[in-house]
Parts: sequence; C-alpha cells; structure tokens
Amino acid sequence: MPGIGLENSAEKRGELRIGVTYSRIGYICSVVLPALQKEFPELYISVDVDKNDRLLEKIQRRTLDVGFINYKVIQPGI
Repeated sequence: MPGIGLENSAEKRGELRIGVTYSRIGYICSVVLPALQKEFPELYISVDVDKNDRLLEKIQRRTLDVGFINYKVIQPGI
C-alpha cells in the first residue's frame, strides 16, 4: 500500500472509522489494517463489520469515515 502523502504529523493521528462487510473482513484485517497501522502508528482505527445496507446508512450519517462494501453503484452524495 503506497504512502498516502500526508505531510503534517497532525494529519497522521486521530481516529479512522472503517465499515466493512462480512465478505471483505479477511482482506481488510490481513492487508489494509496492517498497512495503515504501519503508515500511521498514532492513528486509532475502529472497524465496524455489518451488512451493506447498514454500512451505507452509517456512511450517510457520517458515523463511518470509509466503507468497504459490495455495491456496484453507489448512491449520490457518497
């Protein structure tokens, strides 16, 4: 996973709320999370595993920052 390009160290800490479907959790835990933790060791990462529809609702309500879901077409505004 290449560097994300954040220059300021303050941008590399805080909280990242990730939503992921049950079918993608294996990849997220084995590839994405270790790469994020290596790149941003001071970043607190929370993972919410749920169904597509519920994750989409949480993204729309802004209770998640990013979601790894199984939709081909995403709703406007997301």
